[in-house]
Amino acid sequence: MITGTRARSWFVAGGLAPLVIATGAFAAPHEPDTAVEGVFAPDSPFYRPLPDDTPVAADSEALIAGLYQQAIDYFGRPGQPNVTINIDNYTAPLYITSTDDPQQDIRPWNCQDKEEGWDAELAEMWSGQHLPSNLKPDGSSDGNVSIYNADTGTLVELWQARQAPDGVWEACWGGVIEDASVSPGTFAVPYGASAGGMALWAYTIRHDELLEGEINHVIGLTIPEIKKGVISWPATRTDGRVDGTEIAMGQLLRLPADFDLDSLNLSPSARTVAQAAQDYGIVITDTSGAVAFAGEHEFGLVDNRYDEIFRGRYAYEEMAGDPALGEDPFPLQELVALPVDYGKDLPWPPEDAPAAVGGDEAVATLAETNAASPPSDARPNAASPAEAPDAAFPWPPVLIGLLVAAGAVVAGLTLRRRRL
Repeated sequence: MITGTRARSWFVAGGLAPLVIATGAFAAPHEPDTAVEGVFAPDSPFYRPLPDDTPVAADSEALIAGLYQQAIDYFGRPGQPNVTINIDNYTAPLYITSTDDPQQDIRPWNCQDKEEGWDAELAEMWSGQHLPSNLKPDGSSDGNVSIYNADTGTLVELWQARQAPDGVWEACWGGVIEDASVSPGTFAVPYGASAGGMALWAYTIRHDELLEGEINHVIGLTIPEIKKGVISWPATRTDGRVDGTEIAMGQLLRLPADFDLDSLNLSPSARTVAQAAQDYGIVITDTSGAVAFAGEHEFGLVDNRYDEIFRGRYAYEEMAGDPALGEDPFPLQELVALPVDYGKDLPWPPEDAPAAVGGDEAVATLAETNAASPPSDARPNAASPAEAPDAAFPWPPVLIGLLVAAGAVVAGLTLRRRRL
């Protein structure tokens, strides 16, 4: 497990690139929006703010003590637990496609020597999927990738994905959610790329969320030791293999509502993650080699600003804080564990929580900011999500208001997408 990394690729964060119009010709670059809000059903468990009076598991203290010890045992040291955000290994690149992208059949790859017939259903669900032309999965042994078609609402997630010598994309496992807008964000058992069966798209911390300092969804955490034989909603399966007092797959953690984050001097990234942990919670998603949050993989980015986000440091250093600035580490020991299956049978929304985000308007916003090709100076191996349909952008009304004289050059229009 890589515990930290410096960023190296590209992503466009924030709003649309400036629209430049000159002598009747214009370019209209637009950027990927990998925002999580609105992709799944409005009452998805990944969108639900936690009420102030969220119950705490009876064994919470022991569970959090065990988690803290894992952060010591795996790349940490006594008194200095290691917590990181994976951005270049063991996490998923996120791509947005459209029906303009070529349709391809993803081929099941029997990397685990399963019995004949194991791939029949996968082959059917993976047929005719729209894939970006320069798809690039995570380069680690996980080989994960998450692909959302904003036109059809289809989410495809792959585990150990690769492009075979014959040019066909194949994967060892994964799954498809056909109509994500009515899905809670989980795959039918036993499918999905994450060990817990939860959509990678649902809980991954986005690059631009860290850049802008706001996360409005549950965030995913991978840990080395997960309890064996226990599955907590919204997880649907588990790779937990530890007997004893350990956190279960899918179990939620949070910073208590009355914990004063202002009492700590956290790095910008640690503060953003801590606020999300308090407002929405943390979900256990996979067994890993370190205590690591799932961050958006740099391969799917067009303008990578992770160096800026992490202030030229490694992600684990930012989560630990800069001693030279008197910063505090991410308050791992202040977390509490919620009961197994918390939220499964609760009415929604609770009276004392803000309204959950999502819905048709959010989906429309996502589709309207579907990705364009990267700028010409982007690295050759940077991801290039698909071109959006022209109909997704109301350019004619915009141009009418901007064209003032024949041959005039109008520049500098910048559109800012709505943040939910």
